[in-house]
Amino acid sequence: MSRSLATRLYVLLGLSALVALVTASFAMWALSSYRVEVQATQRTGAIAWRVERVNGRVMEAVSDSRLLYFAQPGSDAEKAAASLRRALAGLQAEMEARQALLRPEELPAFHELSRITGEFVRFRTEVARVGVETGPPPPTPWATTRPTGPTAGP
Repeated sequence: MSRSLATRLYVLLGLSALVALVTASFAMWALSSYRVEVQATQRTGAIAWRVERVNGRVMEAVSDSRLLYFAQPGSDAEKAAASLRRALAGLQAEMEARQALLRPEELPAFHELSRITGEFVRFRTEVARVGVETGPPPPTPWATTRPTGPTAGP
């Protein structure tokens, strides 16, 4: 009878050890899975933050271009152009930082975006150069006349 009791105790002890082992394995798997999810979420957050920074730099460059358009030739235009050039340099730096976050399979789409960004930077750099060298363009006739037609106000 004592062997029977000892055998039962060993079986119960073995079962509880097996349950503990299964529980520990599940916990390890859950933590590993959780870590992957957290890393993916952090990566997505970092990319979103960089995208917003890029967007902010584009808006800054557009705003500085407008400032340059309204600046008087001379020091005002040079200040506006310098601000525009800083915005463009910041845009390029943000794009490089964003590229560092990408996976290899995401690079083709990024290269297209980078090409478009390069065109934007070249165009705005030319705007800065022309704005300093020649000043803003002369006003157009439609900018100084009153609109007519069905949408014209009183």
